[in-house]
Amino acid sequence: MEGTVRTVSQEAPMASSAIASAPKRQAHKRGDGEGSIDEFKPGLWRGRLMVGYAVDGKPDRRAVYGKTRAEVQRKVAELRRRASTGMLGDATAERQTVAAFLTRWLSTARGSLRPRTWQRYDEVTRLHLSPALGRQKLSALRPSDVQRLYADKLAAGLSPLTVRYLHAVLHRALNQAVRWADVPRNVADAVDPPAMAHTERRPPTASEVARLLDTAHAAGDDLATLWMVAVYTGCRLGELLGLTWPDIDLEAGTLTVRRALLAAAGGIPQFGDTKTQRSRRTISLPGEAVQALREHRQAQLGDRLRLGPEYAAYDLVFATRLGTPFLRRNILRSFKAALRRASLSEQVRVHDLRHAAATILRSAHVDLKTVSERLGHSSIRVTADVYQHAVSALDADAAMSVQRAIRGAG
Repeated sequence: MEGTVRTVSQEAPMASSAIASAPKRQAHKRGDGEGSIDEFKPGLWRGRLMVGYAVDGKPDRRAVYGKTRAEVQRKVAELRRRASTGMLGDATAERQTVAAFLTRWLSTARGSLRPRTWQRYDEVTRLHLSPALGRQKLSALRPSDVQRLYADKLAAGLSPLTVRYLHAVLHRALNQAVRWADVPRNVADAVDPPAMAHTERRPPTASEVARLLDTAHAAGDDLATLWMVAVYTGCRLGELLGLTWPDIDLEAGTLTVRRALLAAAGGIPQFGDTKTQRSRRTISLPGEAVQALREHRQAQLGDRLRLGPEYAAYDLVFATRLGTPFLRRNILRSFKAALRRASLSEQVRVHDLRHAAATILRSAHVDLKTVSERLGHSSIRVTADVYQHAVSALDADAAMSVQRAIRGAG
C-alpha cells in the first residue's frame, strides 16, 4: 500500500553482528596418541587412534572395536601404551599372514644362503610352518601357537632333532621380521624347542671300515673308491663330490679341496665355498687310495670314450656314468647297500666315515694339529671338542705310559 512505511526489524542485523563478533571455533587436528571413541553402530563401539606415521610417511591410524564403551577405552589405552613403548609394528605388516611373510622372507634370503640351505628352509616352510601357522596374522602370532606346533609335530612322529630344526628356521625368519619392524619381538624367543637326549654316536671301528671297503670292492661297487677316499681323508661328502681331476695329483699322492658341491639341479653342478677358510687344504693319500683312484680314472675314461660328446664335461672325480654329478639321495641309497653287504648297522651315515677317520688317527697317536688340518676344522679346539672320546682314550694310554716309565713294563 502506498504511503506505508516498511519497518526493518533490528533483530537480524543484531544477530549477524553477534555471529560476526563470536570467536571462531578452531578445527581440532589430532596429534599422535590422541584418539576418539564413538558408537559405530548400535551395539558396537569404535575407538580410533593415530599412533604415528607409517614407513611410507602416511599417518598411521588404528581402530579397535568392542561391545561397550568401557571395553573400547581399555583397548585404546593398550594401543596407546604399545605405541609409546615401540611395541606396535607397521600397520601394513600387521595385516600380513605368517605364510605371506615366510614367502617374502625366503625370496629375500635366497641370495645370502647356500643353495642347499635355502632348499631345506623352503621345504620346512612348505611342509610344516605354513600349513600349521600360515593363516594366522603375523602380528597375532603368540608363543603358545609356536609351542603347540612343536607338540603337534612330536605327536605326529617327527623326531626332536627335526622339530629343533623347525624351531631354528622359524626363529631365523622371525628375527628378520623384527629387523624389518613387521613385529616388535621374536615370539620364538619365548618358546623352548624339545630337549635332545644325548646319544653319543659311535663311528665305525678300523676293522669295520676295512670290512666295508673290502666288500664294496669285491662287489664291484661303483662308489667303492668314494668310500675309500672318504675314510682315508676325512673329507666331507660335499667336498668329495666337488673334486675335479685337476685337484688330484696321483704322482705326488695328494688331494686338494678347493670347493664343495652344493646342489646338482638338472644334472648341472652348483659349486660353492668350503665350510670354513681352513677347509681349503691339501691332503696326503696313502698308496691304497692312490691305486684305487688310478683304477677309477681308467674306468671313467672308458665311459668317456664310449659316450663321446654325450659325456658331461665337468671333469668330476666322482660322477655318474654320464659324467654328471651324483644326487645325494642316490649316494645315500648306495651307502646303505654297502653297509648291508658288510653286515654293518644301517644307522651308520656317510658322514660317520669322516668321524671314523678322525678317531682312527687319534687312536694311532697322530697329533691333534695334524688331525685338525686334515679334517679342515676352523681350529684345533673344534677337533678336540668333537673327538673328546678319542682324546679320553689317549689320556688313559698316557697314564699307563707314565706307570711303565716309573715301574717298568707291566
